[in-house]
Amino acid sequence: MPEEGLRLRVAARAEELARVRETLRRWLQGGAATERDEFAIVLACNEACANAMEHAYDDVEASYDVEVAQVGGAVALTVRDAGRWRERRTTGRGRG
Repeated sequence: MPEEGLRLRVAARAEELARVRETLRRWLQGGAATERDEFAIVLACNEACANAMEHAYDDVEASYDVEVAQVGGAVALTVRDAGRWRERRTTGRGRG
């Protein structure tokens, strides 16, 4: 993993998830992450991003931030939105 962190501002649209996963994979491959670690980190990030879209925004144009950094021998991952909590939708799911 590179010493510099990774920061992304992502449009809250399902089609952006693939770009986030690929960008994060490339960043992780720049260091000592194992394939198993890479898989787990990318999966956790994808889930957090999907939750930000589903629970924070009401079908409006919005974005959220993804920040990743190497802290000691670990990876710190933050997904931050500026929305407000709303209950899970019963239809129209399947964002990933």
